[in-house]
Amino acid sequence: MVHKINFFIIAAILVAFHPSKAVTGECHNKITRVSGVFLNARDTNVHLKDFTRTNLDNAKTYPWFKQTYQDYNPDNHAVDSLTLLKKHVNIVVLGGSWCSDTRDLLPKFYKTAEMAKIPAENIILIGVDHHKHSRDGRSRKYKIKRVPTFVLYYDGKEIGRVVESVNKSIETDMLNVYHKAGY
Repeated sequence: MVHKINFFIIAAILVAFHPSKAVTGECHNKITRVSGVFLNARDTNVHLKDFTRTNLDNAKTYPWFKQTYQDYNPDNHAVDSLTLLKKHVNIVVLGGSWCSDTRDLLPKFYKTAEMAKIPAENIILIGVDHHKHSRDGRSRKYKIKRVPTFVLYYDGKEIGRVVESVNKSIETDMLNVYHKAGY
């Protein structure tokens, strides 16, 4: 019993003195139930291999995607503005199926991108583990600290990012990044 109490005291001290990992709301501390299995950030093999747009429609593997996608109504003005940029836009999305922020924003992002007619080949989705690493190592070059991270490009040049959460909505925040860059 003494060991259990000591463990909790040590854990509380670690949390208190390491707020960047414990208090910021980063996804890596969250436990989630996906497809009947409890997953947490320590499960490094969670859907990294099959984390693709096509597979996100698989309700058994990604039960969180379809309903949010269907229910989400992006801002029409933002979608229309993004449609005007579609030929110049490339977006790299880094996220984890274990992360509640990814599960919230990814369906909304894809609904927005598809309504704005951003070509599927202009969007790259990279699944990462709790260390923010992908199986193939592609995630390293983006040096992400939180997920999801939407890396926004215009004519091949990175112009900004939307990271972990949004101020207003995914479409409005993306459009603001493009506008701040002069597009």
